Amino acid sequence: MEAESCEGLILDGLRVIDNRSARGVLRLERCVKPQIRHCVIENYMTLSIDGSGIVASGCQGMLIEGNSIIEQNLRPTRELKDRHKLGQFSKRNERKGNLISQQVWDEGYVNNWHQGSAAVVTSPESTAFTRIVNNQIENAAQGIDLHADYVTVSGNMVVNSFIGMKAMHGSRHVIIANNQFVRNDLWAIGLMPGTASHRARPKGDHGPAQPANVDGGSIIVNNIITEFGYGDSHWIWSPDRNTCAPLLFDHGQRVDNPPVTDVVVSGNIIYDIGRDRILDEGVPREERPRYRYAVVVDETPTGPKGLRFSNNLFHPGTLGISNVELNP
Repeated sequence: MEAESCEGLILDGLRVIDNRSARGVLRLERCVKPQIRHCVIENYMTLSIDGSGIVASGCQGMLIEGNSIIEQNLRPTRELKDRHKLGQFSKRNERKGNLISQQVWDEGYVNNWHQGSAAVVTSPESTAFTRIVNNQIENAAQGIDLHADYVTVSGNMVVNSFIGMKAMHGSRHVIIANNQFVRNDLWAIGLMPGTASHRARPKGDHGPAQPANVDGGSIIVNNIITEFGYGDSHWIWSPDRNTCAPLLFDHGQRVDNPPVTDVVVSGNIIYDIGRDRILDEGVPREERPRYRYAVVVDETPTGPKGLRFSNNLFHPGTLGISNVELNP
């Protein structure tokens, strides 16, 4: 279903099963104060690059509340990957671009072939004032994908996604509060700039002046992250990579992206379930953490600035709590 340029649209109590549109099951564009609430979206992924449950683009004052967004069939198994040759290049340009690593170019394979989001809110320079609250999200590739300003993400249950949620491409003033992130594998919460992030641009030969589209001024508070690395896609991502982390604060996709700046991280729990002795074929055994660090902060010159940590309980990974000192 698609809606465009509507004001006050309310979608309530819809049930959509086995709709695998690459454009998204419920797609809203340039709507004002729309609401998607108490809907059930089941089996929405595709074998194309995307396949999302809710897609909102260029919307203002949006509410996404109390929905159940669950994928039961297309799960990231080795058998599915091999059968459809997922992640393998089907063709390539003559020259490597700037955004692809030399290793990926040489191997002709990307490991992030499991794509799509349960809910994506995008168009970062025209989307604002969004509330994503009290949703149940299970077995997504990416649970919640944000490219927007003034967003509240609260009370959500995100279970078994390779990414729990991320905010990037100029996501400013995002509140991430009181959520549960369970069995995520690459990261549970990630903040980083993207290609659309930029500083203020003066008027010039390439167009009119533009205000800055930056990331930060955000709060991550009172979330619980547990069973990290125990999801369906854990076999894709090596726990010995720094990028596999419950909390990730990364650099941008381009060298000129301004860094994530001024983020408060308080009252969160990262809980290592392995210390409770998991069952292995019915026999209890202690399992080492499936992450090197509970928190990873990029240390390059374009990495995050002004992060503030307080009153958190972080179980250390195999190398410790964080790759950098966490400033209060």
